[in-house]
Order: sequence, then structure tokens, then C-alpha cells
Amino acid sequence: MIISLWDHPENIGSSKGDLDISFITKDGTWTEEINMGETINMRCGENCPMVSPDGKYFFFNRHCEDTDKGDMYWVDGNIIETYRPKEIM
Repeated sequence: MIISLWDHPENIGSSKGDLDISFITKDGTWTEEINMGETINMRCGENCPMVSPDGKYFFFNRHCEDTDKGDMYWVDGNIIETYRPKEIM
């Protein structure tokens, strides 16, 4: 599950959203949220996370308050696996 956290104290540079990821464990509970770091989160607000149905692409929106500009971005869907904790692989 990928969520956008607003006004979180660990956000990178913006209170308007950082993307965090959590994984379901074998016992059905969720891991603690993991900030997706500067690979995804920048000084702007990141929101609207989506994964393509085939899992190949991860899409998100970034909006910069200082320039009032925003756009959609995508990265290879394999990035999700880089955040998966080793103990649930």
C-alpha cells in the first residue's frame, strides 16, 4: 500500500505530502510506513500514488508550492521491491 502523508514530521521538505509505503505480512498485519525517500519525495508535495495494473509502472503527482506547478511522474514499478523489508520477502 502506498499512501500520501501530509503534515508528517518526517516529510522531506513539504508538509503537502510525502509518499510512504507499507507491506502486508504473512500474518495479515501491515509493516510500519516507510518513507520512499528522496528517490520519490522532493521539496514539493507528492500525492496520488498509483501502480499500473501490470505492476510495471508507479505513477504519482508532484506539486511545488513555490512555483505553483505540478505534473504527473512515473518510475519503473520495480522500485516498490527496493522498499520491501527482507523479513517478508
